[in-house]
Amino acid sequence: MHGTGMWLGAFIPLSVGGTVVTIPQLGFDPDLLLKETEKHKVNNLVIVGDAFAKPIRDSLDKAKGEGNPYDISSVNMMISSGVMWSSEVKEGLLAPQRDAFS
Repeated sequence: MHGTGMWLGAFIPLSVGGTVVTIPQLGFDPDLLLKETEKHKVNNLVIVGDAFAKPIRDSLDKAKGEGNPYDISSVNMMISSGVMWSSEVKEGLLAPQRDAFS
């Protein structure tokens, strides 16, 4: 596990009585992440820069375009560490979810 996920995504939330939601599969599937976020009403997401943010943005856009947007209104913070998170990609995530990620 990368330090970002371990510290920001697990140890800190658990130390203050939070719950950690993990996905029991190898590899990154942005649609599965968004489905689990919606299902469990996740408040904080921890990602690793554009490597995660671009696929998340693309999945959000695709679902919205198909008329079945993900409800991730429970998300109030997205933390990124370890790899660059470009302004362009961040804005792409912010545009449809301005309240969640501002």
